[in-house]
Amino acid sequence: MFAQEPPLKRKNRRSSARTAAQAQEPPLKRKNRRSSARTAAQAQEPPLKRKNRRSSARTAAQAQEPPLKRKNRRSSARTAAQAQEPPLVQKTFIHIHVMIDREGGAVFKRGETMNIFEALKSRRSTHTFKPDPVPEDVLTDIFRYGSWAPTHYMKEPWQINMYQHEGKTSLVDAILKSYERIGMINPKGGEKVEKMKASMAQFLLDIPHHALIYFPISDDPVRYEEDYASVSAFIQNAQLAAWAYGIGMLWTITPYMHDPDFAKDLEISSSMKIAAVMQIGYPAKIPRSKERTDIQKKLIFINE
Repeated sequence: MFAQEPPLKRKNRRSSARTAAQAQEPPLKRKNRRSSARTAAQAQEPPLKRKNRRSSARTAAQAQEPPLKRKNRRSSARTAAQAQEPPLVQKTFIHIHVMIDREGGAVFKRGETMNIFEALKSRRSTHTFKPDPVPEDVLTDIFRYGSWAPTHYMKEPWQINMYQHEGKTSLVDAILKSYERIGMINPKGGEKVEKMKASMAQFLLDIPHHALIYFPISDDPVRYEEDYASVSAFIQNAQLAAWAYGIGMLWTITPYMHDPDFAKDLEISSSMKIAAVMQIGYPAKIPRSKERTDIQKKLIFINE
């Protein structure tokens, strides 16, 4: 049978049928032959590079956009949103309605502003307050700014009980009872002691607001110290925010805070630690500044 065929090798003999069919095709390379169907379809497309061909739909849409660089095109939406924001420099300063008396005192005056460095230096602990209450929305803002303090693991451990108006009575009663328990007031001192208690109670009641700040006690001593540090930073932030509103604070840490029955009288759980009681109100008088120790006496640079 093979005598009538041309002298082909076995490999060629097996593929002779396929070779005969291929003889009718144009002389294409095998790679082109396999993709001939796709090539025929692509022949109807405009002469674009493969990269351009794949992105032709996107390019057509982008043709309607203004001639922006790719980086600008990607950030155009964000840039449009940022255009509505105030200039960044306006965020650099805290607006504070305070004017400092350069002789050492301070007088509150509307319309003045100061930067953060002046705010830090001008803040005073306020000991006497005007009777006017601070609006609750302002108090809320003050402690909202306080909550931007650093806090480990974002625990935000602080809690605040604000005693004001008639609510101050329960706090003052608990304070006086605690003073008797710890021996600061003699419960059998007679009329003189009763007058002293009445005077002390009136002094505390005249302060518009008392913020009792506490946090959960952790069994882990490291976590406990971290939480106490966070609460302290929270209090300082709140003091600066209050100063920005023309409001004074006095950060008090007094013996009754360590009396377990004091917290119990105020229905505060024994699992909580009282960190401070902040006296809050509009200052009736602002103390003069006191000189601070030169920081160079406390600062050590260690380079090696």
